[in-house]
Amino acid sequence: MKRAVPVIFLIVLIGVLWYAVGSQEPTAIPEPGLVCEVRPTNPAAPSGSGNPATANPTPQQAAGATEKPRNVETPAPMKGSGTADGAKPSVPPASSEGQSKPAESTPNPGAKPADSAPSGAQPKPAETPPKPTPTGTAPARLHMPDGQVVSHAVHIYLLDRNLTSEAQPRLYLLESNAVTERSKSSGKWWDPWVVAPGQTWSQPVEGGTTAAKSGTLLLFDLKNVDFQGKAMRRVKPIVCYSEGGQPQMSIGERDVNLGNIVYASAWAVGISLIGLVLIVALAKSKGGEVMQLLTAQDGHLSLAQVQITLWTIAVGTIVLGYGLVRLAIPEIPESLVVLMGASLATGGLAFFGDMKNQGNPPAEPAAPANPATPVSPPVKHAWRFRDLVETFDSGVGEGSLAKAQMLFWTVILIVMFVSKSVLDGAIWNVPWPLVALMGFSQAGYVVPKLAPKN
Repeated sequence: MKRAVPVIFLIVLIGVLWYAVGSQEPTAIPEPGLVCEVRPTNPAAPSGSGNPATANPTPQQAAGATEKPRNVETPAPMKGSGTADGAKPSVPPASSEGQSKPAESTPNPGAKPADSAPSGAQPKPAETPPKPTPTGTAPARLHMPDGQVVSHAVHIYLLDRNLTSEAQPRLYLLESNAVTERSKSSGKWWDPWVVAPGQTWSQPVEGGTTAAKSGTLLLFDLKNVDFQGKAMRRVKPIVCYSEGGQPQMSIGERDVNLGNIVYASAWAVGISLIGLVLIVALAKSKGGEVMQLLTAQDGHLSLAQVQITLWTIAVGTIVLGYGLVRLAIPEIPESLVVLMGASLATGGLAFFGDMKNQGNPPAEPAAPANPATPVSPPVKHAWRFRDLVETFDSGVGEGSLAKAQMLFWTVILIVMFVSKSVLDGAIWNVPWPLVALMGFSQAGYVVPKLAPKN
């Protein structure tokens, strides 16, 4: 049974990862009815989501779509119109454009010109054909950074194109449903919060470098996207807008991951707890004690080992959360690497100092007077939480300001790291002055352990 525990937890972990990520693959078939058209200007119409092809028309457009044109009656000719007394006036037949042709009759010097419209009648204007798309005008290139979270405004860039709100840009997220079911927000159009032309930004290019780009920045509020409990959704962005009175559609070059930091954090914490339970099960598999991972050789709680454990759980959970969102190893700041390395180095030096002070092994062991007399093992003490701020050089616990300071800065930095990483939507780059303060505290803790004892 003990051998089956790691296998069971490994299967559960794989299943949790599969459900959290969804293993979504892009679909090459666009959804039906995805048509980009110019919306009518109607300030009274509520802004929201919907297909632009089925946007609410104005009352005049609705009436014009259902009401047939009425026939305009030709008024009776006035006296002196050139017709014979008692004869019926000749009615000109209607042409295909809705205008009257002049009647074929004998010219009369006293008659009015045939092309003059009678009083009170207005000719129907000819229909204006749609303007063709200007030659050489291509849709703007679209760039949507990968791994954005909906707790912040989602950025979408239109390169080399300066648009305003009059262009009526809207966003459509083409979802992939190879494994998961269609979400409730699928098929929805999103209006931008902000349309900012003339913006510049840095964009990744081939070769692992970045290049300066310019164009229009669109900010969207996508908090209502249905994630179905997943940490992320894989989508292809599509932006429709109007340019020169003609509809344009810009499609992203590749699919991107859109994440939900709440679901990502919940899944990361759950997976981390599964990992901790697996470690506990392995520690107890042969009658061992879990607290041996956090205690020193004498049985007291080791501040260095507790610090390593806390930083490992915090950093590992945050990195796992953003890894679920981006489906890739996120960029880890250099200051965070230095903090983790300093904690590991502090733990190693503290262990070396404890072993040295206990005389195990001694530098030059002397032969005992009686070889048959066994050497007593070091005394094991029961651990207590106050061991984190006490030293035991004299055999009795005494308060240590250096250990208290190190514990204080450890808790403060971990709380700030987790909160800033969750709220900022990216792994927090710990400022170097805080890294230096943490390093000084660790030095004050480990140097006394390495100093020779009288």
